[in-house]
Amino acid sequence: GQVFELLGNWDEAESDYRAALELAKADAALTASAQFALGKINRLRGDYAPALEWLGQAQERRTTLDDEAGLAQVLIETGVVLWRKGEDVPAREPLNAGLTLARAVGEKLSAALALNELGNVAFNLSDYAAAQALHEESLSLRRELGDKLGSATSLGNLGNVAIMQHDYAAARALHEESLSLRRDLGDKKGIAMSLTNLGVLNQDECNYMTARKQYEESLSLWSEMGDKYGMSSALHNQGSLAEEIGDYTTARAFLEEGLSLRREMGDKQGIIISLQILASVARAQGDIATARVLHEESLALSKEMDLKWEFAGSLGSLGSLALEQGDTATARALQEESLALCNEMDDKGGVASALLDLGLVDLAENKPEAREHIVAGLRLRMEAGRQWFQLPSLVGMAGLALGAGDAAEAARWLGAVASALKALGVAMASSVLHFHAQTLAAVREQLSEAAFQSAFDEGSQWSLEEAVKRALGEG
Repeated sequence: GQVFELLGNWDEAESDYRAALELAKADAALTASAQFALGKINRLRGDYAPALEWLGQAQERRTTLDDEAGLAQVLIETGVVLWRKGEDVPAREPLNAGLTLARAVGEKLSAALALNELGNVAFNLSDYAAAQALHEESLSLRRELGDKLGSATSLGNLGNVAIMQHDYAAARALHEESLSLRRDLGDKKGIAMSLTNLGVLNQDECNYMTARKQYEESLSLWSEMGDKYGMSSALHNQGSLAEEIGDYTTARAFLEEGLSLRREMGDKQGIIISLQILASVARAQGDIATARVLHEESLALSKEMDLKWEFAGSLGSLGSLALEQGDTATARALQEESLALCNEMDDKGGVASALLDLGLVDLAENKPEAREHIVAGLRLRMEAGRQWFQLPSLVGMAGLALGAGDAAEAARWLGAVASALKALGVAMASSVLHFHAQTLAAVREQLSEAAFQSAFDEGSQWSLEEAVKRALGEG
């Protein structure tokens, strides 16, 4: 069963585990081991309800047997299931209890697993410093024990932390080392995870063709294994990529299929993230009513689960929608709440988005703080190192120029944005689509066709780097 589990042949693994359970009969220790194995295999497939049922039975037996090492395993696996369900805060209790037990009885492999999963929880809660420390401690233990499979997992998780800290060179090295280890081991599940992680990294760097191939290979592996969690993530990533390059029909199809799987599994955090991207797609397609409904569902789930990062994102998106519909008071209140939460979490990407959106509200209300907010947001977007992330701020610069009465300068900024979008192969972010269209229409109205085209063409000659320096007053 364990061999089949490693190979990703989970139906065969479950069949053997059930046979083991039947043969164990009156042997409480063997029964508990089989129940634990069945709980884990159901977790791997994304069937969380039966996973928790099997683990509950295993926990009861191992408690009766006073088997502390076995109980530590069950507690840690229970924490993993809760984390997979998006219940990060509740997951900490069994994970910490399992870690304490594992350390007490000298079970270093279990301790390493608990540290890894606590690192995943910290990552989801945007505490990247804690996540890095936990994953490094886990990696150190796994290397000490010669645990190549576990080391590959820790390397991949550290790569994800590096992405969030905008250290893309380190992230690539970590993910490639992880993938190499996993290919050597024939670990299909691990290979699929590494391909997903590298796909995200390549998408961030606008290497869309490479990212798409990695997502496709990943989805093929997840589907072969029948792993609903992995399949839903791969589908979501393909939908996210399609949304970024403006292929909204494809994006919606991938995202809806991924969301359906996440609803089936009860993966609330995954549902929230799917809803947010689907709302962006709906907005880009001009379906504002659907976008609002999706964001409101996302907001309610985020609040229910106390997921601050997702909650802040939904607030910001609803604020942006309110501005698009002319409700500046609501837009400002929502963006200020989102900004406060993002500052609390030290989420620079979220702060950058909230600052830009506040700047656009300021522009709508003729507030002098508009430039300060837009430029501050751009500085943070530039620090993130993702070129496509800087473009919405340049749309804001066009709005600032128009607001200052310089339509020709606004046309230059619009030209710079159009040139960068084409060079990167991306679509305009849905959050600024409406503002961009308004600004473009106003500029064309104020300038003759010849004057507009001349200024637009001049701006289109700026490189993205040059445009950003101009916006920051450095060029």
